[in-house]
Parts: sequence; structure tokens; C-alpha cells
Amino acid sequence: MGKTSIIRCLQNQGYHVVGEAATDVIRNALDRGIEKPWDKDHKSDFNDEILELQYRRQNEVPDTGLVFFDRSMIDTLTYALIPMGGTKSLKTMTDKVQSVIDDHYYNTTVFFIDNLNGCENTEIRHENLKQLQSIEHHLKQSYLALGYKVVHITRDTIENRAKQILSHIDASRGL
Repeated sequence: MGKTSIIRCLQNQGYHVVGEAATDVIRNALDRGIEKPWDKDHKSDFNDEILELQYRRQNEVPDTGLVFFDRSMIDTLTYALIPMGGTKSLKTMTDKVQSVIDDHYYNTTVFFIDNLNGCENTEIRHENLKQLQSIEHHLKQSYLALGYKVVHITRDTIENRAKQILSHIDASRGL
């Protein structure tokens, strides 16, 4: 269990979370009979659709303080730029991402959930471990290049990983 399980754990503790848009876009495409929405025939529309949903969700977030994102728009842009990605509207995508960076929408600390050395494939998740590790590398490089601080959350139980995140936040606030 990984990132999404930790996000759910934080949500169950009363924190506001924004779910991963890609999962919903994939489910929607599968429901419409598109067998592999991430495949080369669909991936350009796929990443653009994910970014648009993520953008809408971010604009719906109440100003209630601490919010956890399962994925950010920076993730979506990174996915679009890596070899297995793609986009039809790179300029639009980069403009939207640049606007959230300029507005300091995200905290400057990004939590990276260390992989448990495996990945479970489902109808939604199709990457193998090697692809997943490559994606993680690209994501980390994107965040670092944009000036974000990357904090690794070590392998542990879901509850303890959530505690690691909250402890880091408390420490950064001086609590």
C-alpha cells in the first residue's frame, strides 16, 4: 500500500485531501469502452484531461488550511513530458502549472512515498516496477528543478507513514 492509502488515512483523520485525477479519468475512459486510455492512441488527450480535472479540483479546495494532494499538476506535466507521456497542448499545460507555481499554491515541501519495491497492477495501474521507478525519478527531478524540497517518507505501515508526514509538518511549524 502506498500514496493513496496514506492520503485516505490522513482524510480519515480529518484532513482535507484532493484525490488523484488520473484514477478518475482512467475509470471514466474504461466506462466509455476505451481499453487503454494511456496508450499511444489516447495519451495526449489523457494527460490534458487529467490536468484539467486536477485544475478544477484545486480551484474547489476550501481555504481551510492544510490540504494534501494525492498528485499535483506538476506530476501531470511531468507525466506528459516523459517518453511514455504526451500532450496535445503543452503550452496550455505549462501555463496552468506555471500559474500555480507563481501563486505559491503548493507548499514548498513535497512528500515522496518510498516504494515498497513492488507495484500492484490493476485496470487503473499498468506500469511495471521499472517504469514506476523511472516515473518516480522524473517526478523528483521536476520538483527539485522547480525549487521544491523533497522529503522521503520511509517504508512503514500506512499509519506510521501518515505520522511521519504530520511529524515533519509539525517540526517545520515549530510545534
